Amino acid sequence: MAPLKVAVFDGVEIDVLMQTASSLTGTVPIEYVAVPGSFGKQQQPELREAMKGFGGAVVRSNTQFHGALDELPDLKFIGRAGIGVDSIDVSRASKNGVFVFYAPDSNSASVAEMVFGQLSELERKIGWQHAELARGANEKSVKKSALGAELYQKSTGIIGVGNIGAKVASVGLGYGMQVQLFDAIKPETEITALISTELRKRGLVVADESRVAVQRSLDGVLANSDYVTVHVPKLDNTMGLIGRDQLEKMRKNAVLINDSREGIVDEAAVKEALDAGRLRGYITDVLKENSPLHGHQKVLVTAHTGGNTKEAQVKAARMIGESIAEYVQSGGKAIRRSYNYPSMDASLTQAYDLTRIMGAFATQYIAGIGRTIKSMRVDASGLVSYDPMALKMAAAAGSALVQNRLNGRGDLPALGLLESDGIKVYAAELKGARPGIAPQISLTYGLDDGTSFLFSGQSEPTENGEKIYFLKTIGAFSGRGIRLMPTCYVLAEHQDIRGQIGHVGTAIGNHGMNIAQFELMQGNDGNNLIACSIGQPSDISGLLGKIQADTGLGSKALFINLATYKP
Repeated sequence: MAPLKVAVFDGVEIDVLMQTASSLTGTVPIEYVAVPGSFGKQQQPELREAMKGFGGAVVRSNTQFHGALDELPDLKFIGRAGIGVDSIDVSRASKNGVFVFYAPDSNSASVAEMVFGQLSELERKIGWQHAELARGANEKSVKKSALGAELYQKSTGIIGVGNIGAKVASVGLGYGMQVQLFDAIKPETEITALISTELRKRGLVVADESRVAVQRSLDGVLANSDYVTVHVPKLDNTMGLIGRDQLEKMRKNAVLINDSREGIVDEAAVKEALDAGRLRGYITDVLKENSPLHGHQKVLVTAHTGGNTKEAQVKAARMIGESIAEYVQSGGKAIRRSYNYPSMDASLTQAYDLTRIMGAFATQYIAGIGRTIKSMRVDASGLVSYDPMALKMAAAAGSALVQNRLNGRGDLPALGLLESDGIKVYAAELKGARPGIAPQISLTYGLDDGTSFLFSGQSEPTENGEKIYFLKTIGAFSGRGIRLMPTCYVLAEHQDIRGQIGHVGTAIGNHGMNIAQFELMQGNDGNNLIACSIGQPSDISGLLGKIQADTGLGSKALFINLATYKP
């Protein structure tokens, strides 16, 4: 088999990628090729040409994948050697079945150290002192103008307690500071656990627990901090996170640090606060190109070098190399550190499989009653909460609608294909994890007649660890649950009168079929639904016709084929 060719942009360390592949796979079915130059958002045609013949790409932030993704049918993955993926149109990548690998935590130590290097520069004017003395200034005059301030016992507020935020907190505690923590998503228990882990890594113990405070609101951090540092991803709901209103809630003479992404802090509002004397200083590693803060005396700016250390770059290359090697070695089945197709623990795998088989069942059922799907909503409970996983569940549910167009790329392209078919997909926030609670999934389909149709199911464990999936609700019908398996089902809706169950069973028996499972689901309109799991009948239409004739059901007998379903 010819090796997979992978284009390497932006100077990512090919030697590290190759060494990682070799150590994991032995023989290396991957050919890494350095591509000179970089390709920004406006250079997508040139990027498309540069990618001809390649099945994968590895980039830092200079080369960006946007429109070119629609014209690269052979592209299987993009490896982003860093923690941010805003240089890649992840939604477009997903629609085209392209996995986006990334390297979370690869540069978090570097960024955390950068924050305190910047603070030391601001408070002690180290660079300024050096420049003055180097040009021959008098030491005493320099000293007179270099009166600094200690970080010890000051309060630093951290907005966003992920890998970087937790490390910033641990370094601040090492300086003897107090830390104020706020995260819009994580519960307090998770935040404190992250901080404890980082402290243990550094061999630190905080004897005074009052030095660590988890705030319930952004305002709480702003009002109680001498320094406020922002460490959140660039998302629609984080753009402009710190604006005029937030700056007015900060302590007078506080310092604001933004080393995350440009646009998260309103730079025009920062200038107003600096000029008015409400804010003592602004530190940033991500100043906008045409920022009103360029050249401002109270602004300390660096060249987006927070994660720019040799150690961070090597670690990122190694992490991406691991993801690619495992992907190639497994034939595309092992997906690790994928931003748009996150890996799952055991409980999530169970929920994912349940969602997928429910989607396959529901798709055939709705087609069988003569309706067309116009929208789909996925709700889940008993799971962890974050957007990529919710989207993955939605892709699992919708994959049955576009199965013949997935081209062996798993469920990843399903959402894009559904969108192109005019089917709207809604992935509700997955609700908080509760250990020991079996995942529950609800699929609500909007139909062409303006009505909606609900399917709900639950996964239940067995003593031997076998996965069992039950469909508890089908529209107006509910019951103990139909066990979903790779088999065939006959469903028959009937009035709640004597003899109907016997008619269905007799018809199946006369067709030479055995019933492996039987379930009666009760409706809220006086009708019931019989569900029988059977083998593959040779004459489906004949079987359904016989059931309809014997029970007088008209067109209310359906056949569902899950025999080819593979979890």
